[in-house]
Amino acid sequence: MEYQPLTSSNINDSIILKEVMDTHGLVSKDFKASYILHFVKKILFLIMMGGKAIYEDEDEDEFDDNEPDNSTMSNEMELKDREHSYQIKRLSFEIALRCSKNADDPHSTVMHFVKMLCAYPWEGKLLMMLAAFSINFGESRLRALKGSKTPLLAMAPSHIQQSISLFIKSVLRLTDIIVELAQSSSYNSSPVIPLASYWIFTSILTCASYFNCLPSIIGSEWLTDEVSKLSSLTATVKDIFSYCRPMLEMKREEDSYNALWCAFSDENPAPSTNLDVLKLIFNVKDVDKEKPLFDPDGRTVGLRSLENKKLALLITSHLDIDYSMVFASSSISKMIAHLWIPIVDDPTLWNTAAVENNYRSLASTIKLHTLKNVQKSIASGFARFVKKKFFPTFQIGGTAIIVLLDHQGRMVYYIATHMTIKRIIDFLSKGGVGEFMKRDSKVPFFKNMMKEMTLPVRHLVSDIDEKISDFANKMDSKLEEWCRGIRNDVQNSIEHIGFKAVMKEDPWKEKTWCTKLLIGGGYNFNEQAKEWVNGNEHIFFIGGKDIKWVKTFASNVLTEIHFNPQLTIKMTYVGSNNKVASTIRQDRICATFDQIEQGFSFWMNLQSIFLSRIKFLDETYGDEESDEILKGLKFLLAYEIAVDGWALLCKGNKIVVYDLGDKMLAVMNEFAKWKESAIVKGFDQAFKDHHHEMFGSTCTPQHYPCALEYPSNSDKVPENIKCPQCCHNMEKFVTFKCYHKYVCKEFKELANMREG
Repeated sequence: MEYQPLTSSNINDSIILKEVMDTHGLVSKDFKASYILHFVKKILFLIMMGGKAIYEDEDEDEFDDNEPDNSTMSNEMELKDREHSYQIKRLSFEIALRCSKNADDPHSTVMHFVKMLCAYPWEGKLLMMLAAFSINFGESRLRALKGSKTPLLAMAPSHIQQSISLFIKSVLRLTDIIVELAQSSSYNSSPVIPLASYWIFTSILTCASYFNCLPSIIGSEWLTDEVSKLSSLTATVKDIFSYCRPMLEMKREEDSYNALWCAFSDENPAPSTNLDVLKLIFNVKDVDKEKPLFDPDGRTVGLRSLENKKLALLITSHLDIDYSMVFASSSISKMIAHLWIPIVDDPTLWNTAAVENNYRSLASTIKLHTLKNVQKSIASGFARFVKKKFFPTFQIGGTAIIVLLDHQGRMVYYIATHMTIKRIIDFLSKGGVGEFMKRDSKVPFFKNMMKEMTLPVRHLVSDIDEKISDFANKMDSKLEEWCRGIRNDVQNSIEHIGFKAVMKEDPWKEKTWCTKLLIGGGYNFNEQAKEWVNGNEHIFFIGGKDIKWVKTFASNVLTEIHFNPQLTIKMTYVGSNNKVASTIRQDRICATFDQIEQGFSFWMNLQSIFLSRIKFLDETYGDEESDEILKGLKFLLAYEIAVDGWALLCKGNKIVVYDLGDKMLAVMNEFAKWKESAIVKGFDQAFKDHHHEMFGSTCTPQHYPCALEYPSNSDKVPENIKCPQCCHNMEKFVTFKCYHKYVCKEFKELANMREG
């Protein structure tokens, strides 16, 4: 009778599950699972396929992640446990014996081997069978081919090679998944594991039976018929694989999430290097081989390039970029390396090369590191970790956050980018560390000092000038060495200066609603305006979107100055409308920002002050309704974009009065009525008094529309806000913005300005 290889049975899965579970005894065995599985793959495919790669399709990278590290494999090159070695050899003999006979009841044959391995864990059962099969298969090949180097499968027709090869790959992929799930405490009790184990056993025995007789039936029509039955078993294995795949993805995400929580926990000891943390974030196994990043110059680099360096992770919930992100990054990019990580929920956003190119282009514009492949490079649990760890500071749809890591990968601080602006501007307006870095030679100083000291004895030392010169040069050299050490100390602790100290120590208790607060301490503002404030001049800060109103208001003020030489009134446009600002510069109507970048910084700083002030009042139980700083900021932020014009009058550092443009213009139009008062009281007080006479201090029932914007990740978003004009509660809306096509062009222009 012709030989019949073992094939699968038609028993119901529920019956199979019960029988397999009944055989599963007390588990007491320990296995080096990753190495054994890798070992089996190497042997099996070297023999069967002549050394070809195990996985040759698109899923190769996704489900071959558990290969052992080559650096540790040398310690595991032998199965040292004699019991395991004996059991594997015994299984090999049993496979050869059972597969050389006709199998009337394939199910019983499978259950025979399941029972033999009852004391092993599920991954142990599978790996023991695979190891035994690889030995059995190798010996069969040697006997059949008598030393030939031709792969065993290569002797069969091509279509049969393809079917058997696909079958083997499917079985090994399923084994990969089941071994990983079985080793997880969260999934090792799933009923799919024993059921999949049964079908993997069936597949192993089926393969063994086919290869046992393969040389003698190469040309047989019967083999072709039986291969179609093998295809049916392949379909079963693939169905189980498809069922297990989502479980594996969930398991890996959970592992990644837990590992990140552990790595960023304050209770755990600090890692020896930041590479331990970066490997978890970016799903990197080998830091020397894998290169998942682009540096700011577009070169492919690995995590090793960031080893033991302080790092700022710039995390966004979208692919857009706003100026607060540019400003915060550029202000400290020379101090700390930056890496932009977008957490994008919709993977379809990355389906076009244009999107990825735009992401890298924006990052290179502001000198950031980027990910080579955002979808694959970020660990599966990182997005969930960020949403949980940094909520509510980070929210999908909210503004970006900066997470600062020290050289060991420990988290120093995290903060929303819109909240960094006030602190950074305060820091930079005080000179930052830049002034300390500048140092002139002190040789002339030392020479003069020593000449004065030696003046009484100069006639007694012939080479006194030479000695003084040598001494002065040595002292200057020592001073430079000392300064260099201080610079290094400053550089090494810059994250505390630029982040922790500056951002935690918010000196609101010293702040009042004043001109210097408005212009951000003078940083990034035109020099004229700073001189006016320091000189206690009368200053009109104006804004709005209508160039006609700007021209009319400026003309009226200049006219009064012309006919009243005793008046000295300065004016500067600080509005956010670039077209209006450009016309003002071109026609020389009044002063304005020298660069577009300064206008961005001005309004960004006001928004940051506004949110920071709200947080401060909330923490100190202050009253928002009566706070002068919030009142002024609400007015400016609510009306700048909406109205034709607005004006704010200052006297040096004192803010006198502010209102909508038509009201302020009306006061100036009646200057003749109050100019005598201006001579007596001063222009500022007289203007304020007449403004009060015309419009009073009560709320205006009718006014232009206005709106206040709060980022979704603000520390506090109030339930109700009173309108700065009519004092009624404003309506509350949720706004979604998308502007990345616009900002791409704008920020590239700003970057060119910086470089220029």
